[in-house]
Amino acid sequence: MINSANPQATVAFYERHLGFRLSDTLTHPAMGNLMWFLRCNAWHHSLGITRAPHVALQHVSFEMRGLDEYMRGSGRLLRAGVEKVWGPGRHVAGDNTFSYFLDPHGNAVEYTTALERLDEDAWHPHLYDMNAIAVYYLEAASPRWWNWQTRRP
Repeated sequence: MINSANPQATVAFYERHLGFRLSDTLTHPAMGNLMWFLRCNAWHHSLGITRAPHVALQHVSFEMRGLDEYMRGSGRLLRAGVEKVWGPGRHVAGDNTFSYFLDPHGNAVEYTTALERLDEDAWHPHLYDMNAIAVYYLEAASPRWWNWQTRRP
């Protein structure tokens, strides 16, 4: 996931020059489109772009081989005292599990599993209204998560 001050141009670049395809978009009635999920294969997304006031790497995601590995890995980080900023949970776009942690330098890493695979011939991008899922996204997120997600590098 990367932050972009001009996400429409960033999405267009990846579509035009690298052949990515749009899977889904998250929007909010008062704020407009906020996140775009792009794919370069049958996985729901390989790249996400978030509208933000600054360009930055938002987070890196590590796909585990299954739920057991995801839970063991998340538990290992917690036992080691690594700061968890959000999760566990399940994303709406991509239907995958998630837990987010901060490395010693404040970079966010996501442990995930079960990312949705798409039938590319039949898939049509969704426009998810974040207002309808705001309780899930905003109440599940701690103030620490929001500060991390919107901080300036």
